Amino acid sequence: MKFHASVRMRLAAAAMAVSAAVGCGGGGGGGAGPGAPVPPGPPDPPPIPAVLTWGDFPSASVVIGQPDFDRGDAPATPVPIDRLRFPIGNTGVTSDGRLFVASSQGISAFDDYDAVKGPSARFSMPANFRSVGVHGGKLVSITDSRVEVYNQPPIDDRPT
Repeated sequence: MKFHASVRMRLAAAAMAVSAAVGCGGGGGGGAGPGAPVPPGPPDPPPIPAVLTWGDFPSASVVIGQPDFDRGDAPATPVPIDRLRFPIGNTGVTSDGRLFVASSQGISAFDDYDAVKGPSARFSMPANFRSVGVHGGKLVSITDSRVEVYNQPPIDDRPT
C-alpha cells in the first residue's frame, strides 16, 4: 500500500509521539526508596573578601617634598633636590629601596625616606617628567613628548 508523502509524515510524527509517551516515566527502572542518597547540589560560592578601609583619616609616617606635614610653602628657586615642585604621575621603587618621584623639575631619587631620618634625596635628573616606574630592573620615564627607558635605575644623575 502506497501512502502520500503528507500521510507518511503524519504517521511518522504520531509514531514518535507514542514512543516518547511509552518510553517516559518509571524513573529509570524502579524507585530509589526512602534511604537513597541525595546527589550533591552546586558548591557554595567563595566568600566575599572583607573591604579594606583606612578609617576616617590615616596617618602617614613620612612626608616627601616639603619641610614637614604642616608647611606646604613653595620651594625656592632653584629647587633643592629634597623638595618637590608639582609631583606628578606614578613613582617607582627599586628592589634595593630607592624611590624615584617624577615632578615638574625632574626625577628625584631618594635613598632614605623612613620616619626616623626623614627624606634624603640622592640626586635629581632635570627634565619635565610626567611619570616614572621601575619594571624588569629598568627605569621607565614619561616626558612631554616621549618615553625613556634606562637599562637600570641610575644611582646618580647620569643615565645608564
